[in-house]
Amino acid sequence: MSDPINPDHYKKGGIETFDVIKAKQTKEETIGYCKGNERKYQDRRGLKNAVKSERLSWAKQCKEECCKQRWYLDQEEKIYDEIIAEEIASPVTPDEWIDDPLHDED
Repeated sequence: MSDPINPDHYKKGGIETFDVIKAKQTKEETIGYCKGNERKYQDRRGLKNAVKSERLSWAKQCKEECCKQRWYLDQEEKIYDEIIAEEIASPVTPDEWIDDPLHDED
């Protein structure tokens, strides 16, 4: 059975659609994408069209929307973890000299 939260059609061609989106955007843009989808699933919870309502009970439909929202929240959290790891790997100190010809005082 296909995963109702992240179905196989999002992985067509051997790469997940979200990974393509993530590769084409900055981390900040991808966080915004995640936040937008989180909001979408929160706002439409329990309100999806009648066709879907016939397939799933109202409570099951709401639970599925919660799971979809959580999936995007988890992706957003992973990006924050990546940013934190990058900051730890290359910390910038306030006294660090930055070679920038536009801001040289000479």
